[in-house]
Amino acid sequence: MQSQKLVQLINAAHGANLQKDFAAAVNWCQQALAISSAVPEIWFNLGVAQCGLGNVTVGAGSLEQARLRTLDSADAQNSIALQLMEIRAYDAAERCLKRALSLSPNYVFALSNLGKLRLQQGRLDDAETHFRTAIKLQPDIAELHVNLCGVLLQKKSFSDAEVTCRRTVDLAPDSPQAWNNLGVALTRLDHFDEAEHALRRGLQIAPDLVDTWINLGNVLCKKKQFQEAEIACRKAVELAPASADALIALGQAIGQRKGPEDVTSGLALLDQAISIEPDNAEAWLYRAAMLRDKGQEDAALASLEKAISLSDSFAEPCYDKGILLSERGEIGEALESYSLAIARRPDFPDAHVNRGLILLTLGDFTHGWSELEYRWRSKENDLKPIVTTAPLWTATPSNRALLLWGEQGIGDQILYSSILPELAEFPQKKYVALDRRLIPLFARSMPGFEFTDLAQVTDAMGFAEQLPLGSLPRYFRPSKESFVAARHPFLFADPQRVAELRRKIERSGKLVCGVSWSSNRKSIGVQKSIDLAQMLTALASDRLHFVNLQYGDTAAERELVQSRHGITVQNLDEVDNFNDIDGLAALIQACDIVVSTSNSTVHLAGALGKETLQLLPFGRARLWYWSEFDGRNLWYPAVHLFGQSSPGDWQGPLTKLRRHIEDKLWN
Repeated sequence: MQSQKLVQLINAAHGANLQKDFAAAVNWCQQALAISSAVPEIWFNLGVAQCGLGNVTVGAGSLEQARLRTLDSADAQNSIALQLMEIRAYDAAERCLKRALSLSPNYVFALSNLGKLRLQQGRLDDAETHFRTAIKLQPDIAELHVNLCGVLLQKKSFSDAEVTCRRTVDLAPDSPQAWNNLGVALTRLDHFDEAEHALRRGLQIAPDLVDTWINLGNVLCKKKQFQEAEIACRKAVELAPASADALIALGQAIGQRKGPEDVTSGLALLDQAISIEPDNAEAWLYRAAMLRDKGQEDAALASLEKAISLSDSFAEPCYDKGILLSERGEIGEALESYSLAIARRPDFPDAHVNRGLILLTLGDFTHGWSELEYRWRSKENDLKPIVTTAPLWTATPSNRALLLWGEQGIGDQILYSSILPELAEFPQKKYVALDRRLIPLFARSMPGFEFTDLAQVTDAMGFAEQLPLGSLPRYFRPSKESFVAARHPFLFADPQRVAELRRKIERSGKLVCGVSWSSNRKSIGVQKSIDLAQMLTALASDRLHFVNLQYGDTAAERELVQSRHGITVQNLDEVDNFNDIDGLAALIQACDIVVSTSNSTVHLAGALGKETLQLLPFGRARLWYWSEFDGRNLWYPAVHLFGQSSPGDWQGPLTKLRRHIEDKLWN
């Protein structure tokens, strides 16, 4: 039996620890030890107090004394483990938890704490296993589901995290942390409206949760509601002025508005966050993005390298560095950065895709195609597969009906369709689903296939296997040598329309040059486009007659070039260059040569075998398939490439292109 005096001293020490009066707690414990050194509660309270005063090593020793005196108590071993975890004494904590579980194998809270320990150690799979084991034993304890959700979010298993979070809010609808976790999971799944609802529900319960205000700001940024995002993040900063995370979120909310003053203000907030937490890798990552917005590429690269150095598991700065290096044309270094991102996070779809694109650019087709299979999970590409239950085709001839279906835009559909003639002799019925504008041209050019509108594909068509066209090269283009099998040309314009259009072109003995100068491709269309006047003033000659091949309403641009420079670009009104692709093919065939920037017109001209001179942008906007091997483009041998040597500089390639016309075509 403990003496009344000893009990009073232990209670006093415990109360002092609760009040964080650690010096007093140490004093009470020392008085208790003078009476008896055998009582584990004294050593436990002494260890807690010593750790609270910053004497972590001494405190760990006291907690070890408590552990040795409670080897037969699972509860005591579990409690000591929690204190040891707080001071990151992981090995000692693990000994306690394993002892507790040896005494009570189904001790749910020891299992849960072992999961938390593994989470702190970065052993996410082990953490998930322990949490799931605990939940199996006690499925109705909300805290266990909260813990599991936390590890699933860290593993980026967002669909599983959503399921777990929904179970948690069912069990504990008044838990603000449960709603916060659900909001985070939904945000990462791009369910932004639902995420906002969950986060606001959490804030109704606990209005002072800083993390939830930050997460609300983040989801509002995703929804492009930057003013509301700023309000949410300012609330987080108001609640926690010294929180680097809150300052980072506010900087992001302001900087993403992209105005010059906004970016400057956002950078200042990120710098403030870095002054508080110099080792915050996310702050350096976001700082790099804003420096890029200001055009300060070297400073952005330095910030990314700092972020990379701060964490050996943070993949995003490696990925962003790869993008920046690609934009600078440094594809070898970019490849290394994407590879490092994948090493840090093997399941990183965008990094795999971008790595694959570089490998394809360099001619490593075997590995490049494998990496490109990640494209369906890539947020950057945002591809939408068809809805079907049919399995993927493995390039094996059979009697089972096959559907091959187009992906991305018209240009990519044409590119990958260059492989179709090699499938003509395969015995199965072959459906090919494409953009409906391509069907008349393809139906004429490739007998043996049944072409159908991509937008109308259903399983009711009767196909038993299917494959996206972009996956065909994995089987049929594994190497540069495999391109020998390609047929050129592989598309054929309507000869009657070609003849009619030739009669209407005002050639007057001149070389007919079809021109196209613009791309509307998302994110990189501007870099791929050139001003019509700049193109034609560099090429103008009394030996050339220009014909419009550009899709869209080009009347104003053509009239401006005519009035300012006296250069005529004939437009054939009977051909809608956007909707009438069969007519555009005939118009291209009616020309002698084609000059174009990087857009679908080049794909069409190349497929028709028309001599085509293509102007290409610098860096990442130059797409992977516009590469030359031994002076020849593998996909379209009739297409000749003239690329920028620096961003925005069209004069160099235009000069070379004009010289090509003079040397190759006029002589």
